[in-house]
Amino acid sequence: MRGTSVLLVFALSLAAVLTGCGGTQSRTVTSFTSTPVPTPAGGTSASVQPASVKIIPDGANLGAGETQRFTAAMSDGTAATFSWSLINCVDNCGTITADGLYTAPSFVSKNINFRIAATSQSNSSIMGTTYLNLMPVSVTIWPAAVVRLAANQGRPFTAVVSYDPVNQGVTWSVSGAGCSGSTCGTLTNATATSVTYEAPSNAPAPATVTLKATSVTDPNQSGTAALVVMGSASQYRLQGAYAFLIQGWRASEIAGDYEGGGEMAIAGHIDIDANGNVSGIWDATVKASGGAMEPIAGNYTAESDGIGTITLRASSGTWTFMVAGTSGGDSAALWQSPSNHPPLSTIAIQSGYMLRQNTNAFSMASVQGDRVLALTFMNIAALGRLTCGTEGNVGNGQMDFTWGGSVMRFFTTGTMTGMFTLPDPLTGRGTVALTVTPGPDSSPETFHFAYYIVSNAKMLLVQSDANTWLIPVLRGEARRQNDAGTFTNASWNIPVIYNLNSDDAGSWWSPFATIGVIRPDGTGSLAEVSDNTEVVEDVGIVVTMRSTDSGTYSVSPNGRVALSLPGIPLNLYRPHVGVAYLTGVNEGYLIREQIFGTPFGYFEPQTVAPFGGYGLAGTYTASVAGPPRTFKPEQEIGLVNLATDGSATIFLSVDRGGGLFQLMDWAGTYTTSDDGRGVMNLTDRADGEQKTVVFWAVSANRLLALVSMEDADPRLVELVR
Repeated sequence: MRGTSVLLVFALSLAAVLTGCGGTQSRTVTSFTSTPVPTPAGGTSASVQPASVKIIPDGANLGAGETQRFTAAMSDGTAATFSWSLINCVDNCGTITADGLYTAPSFVSKNINFRIAATSQSNSSIMGTTYLNLMPVSVTIWPAAVVRLAANQGRPFTAVVSYDPVNQGVTWSVSGAGCSGSTCGTLTNATATSVTYEAPSNAPAPATVTLKATSVTDPNQSGTAALVVMGSASQYRLQGAYAFLIQGWRASEIAGDYEGGGEMAIAGHIDIDANGNVSGIWDATVKASGGAMEPIAGNYTAESDGIGTITLRASSGTWTFMVAGTSGGDSAALWQSPSNHPPLSTIAIQSGYMLRQNTNAFSMASVQGDRVLALTFMNIAALGRLTCGTEGNVGNGQMDFTWGGSVMRFFTTGTMTGMFTLPDPLTGRGTVALTVTPGPDSSPETFHFAYYIVSNAKMLLVQSDANTWLIPVLRGEARRQNDAGTFTNASWNIPVIYNLNSDDAGSWWSPFATIGVIRPDGTGSLAEVSDNTEVVEDVGIVVTMRSTDSGTYSVSPNGRVALSLPGIPLNLYRPHVGVAYLTGVNEGYLIREQIFGTPFGYFEPQTVAPFGGYGLAGTYTASVAGPPRTFKPEQEIGLVNLATDGSATIFLSVDRGGGLFQLMDWAGTYTTSDDGRGVMNLTDRADGEQKTVVFWAVSANRLLALVSMEDADPRLVELVR
């Protein structure tokens, strides 16, 4: 995206946000500057930079009773004295002295946000402000991910208490929906900061237990950890060859990089031996200069519950991730360890996943044939297909891009050519160059990727080109496409359950997730029923329940599907359009146009079953669904129980990024309808808030749920029994 047309689109989009165009909410920006200097008599007009006030430090987070000294200075270096004040303060916000010493109140019961102002005493129109957040006592338990324990197994836990003015620590307790007292387990070696949990001899039903650490200073503040009492978990240990994909965010400007940071991605191959030794290679795109292949080494350890750490060392430094293996060790989820110190402090690596590799597939025979490519980057999604010939040449290629900007959004469709190199027989790594004509900026664009073979059916890709704000770091998957060249409208002829997510696939302002059913008739018409959860800036979480739509579709022989849903126009009075690529009959990837973001996801056939009544009753293992998001397959994060009496419980621990987790311990009732849609009406056991969770049945044993979390992006959660 090096062309000026993309720059123009970006500029128009940004301007539209600032002016409130296109139906988006306008944002008022207030600046305080000095009075312009008049033109001297007999002189010429000159551009004079208006003076402003800079406050140091630029914002602060403080707990009860803490202090912070603020200083102010004029941007033009002129001497000035200032008056200090608190603005936008609607609660007990503390005090600030005449010389800028701020003191927080002695007790903070909730998060309070306001601003500190420094005003020139000689000119009250010249003012500068900075933010201040008052933080209540905060309690976090580590480990925070769902911990699985065998009967009678023990596990130590630690509580970290922040913003506690008297540092009194916590008290510990344990409870569960299917147990009480010692049947939930016992707590030993309890201190103000640690405890050992001992699982009971018999697992409760449901087998979920909550460990709680309550602040002594403020009993209204607590932290929780999710426990599941079950059989031996040694089956979760990882060993063998794995391909992995990690993505994250450059949090601030890096030397030689563009201001404001941007996304990054790493793909690679590792071997883990029986002693936990790790060796391999990766392609790391963490700088603006593009991707670099490096050898890596490290070590892996895991507890009996499958949660552990993996440390990867490269020439650029050492990174440590938390890792959660799945049953049989065929896959694992990765997320940044809170103790991790990246080689570049400005890089914040978020999360990713590992998949066991079939080393017998490390040959050109596994690369050849028809593939569907599903790639994302922030507010861009790329979906297409190609045929790889015997020599690695790319033919029959086609790629669709969608860019979700502030007001401008568009599809571009181009032909795709290129070349795959032979994969390494030891790592499964190869490279591919793909040229799309026209590219996203209406001119030919060449993208270079490193790929890693998982199996004959799947490979992982990461772009290696130098990147800027306008040049993406595309990453994702390439899946085998069956029946290529023979697809017709009849290839999409039964109900499919689909999911869309605009998080990592990218919304700038309003992350959202959607699940639902599409019912194509096999001749070009379709109907849709969906549920949507969206986080809208300055508004909060907005839920749209059971919306319906109808439209048309057209399937090309190569599997490309053009979609039109002429419901309410999302922007510029255009219909809601989308593109899908079939990986086989009735399944594939999907992207849509949206005023903000690029909805991206997957759809698959819905199995006919008696979904109504309590036909879906049972206990389900919950995992973060993918793709898109971080493409984390089968990250086991908890349990959901749907009982035959209509009662429901949810016990989930969801990764909010950077190793931070949110526990959901909710209980209530549920109903289902014959089309496979269900609704859980729940209450949060911790604070009594009402929660609604919508799910759709893919089959009698597999559900896709839409979960909303306070102050976090919505999650698509897969439930399997």
